[in-house]
Amino acid sequence: RGSRLFQRAGLPVVPPQEMTEDNFLEHMAIDKKVIDGRLRLVLLRQIGEAVITDDYPQEVLQATLVADYRALVDQLRG
Repeated sequence: RGSRLFQRAGLPVVPPQEMTEDNFLEHMAIDKKVIDGRLRLVLLRQIGEAVITDDYPQEVLQATLVADYRALVDQLRG
């Protein structure tokens, strides 16, 4: 559903062909939510209740992002 909404708004839903998992992580490292080298995540605890945290194992975040990125690319690029 989210992808359809983005597409209708004319926004990209597929990462550029040349973008890799490492590129994705590099871009996140310069995000405005990075403070003292730690990315602060905005996580949804439940609808209407978000938390901001930097309390997570870095390797778990990286593994999750890589797995999600690969699944998204596989799904959208066919």
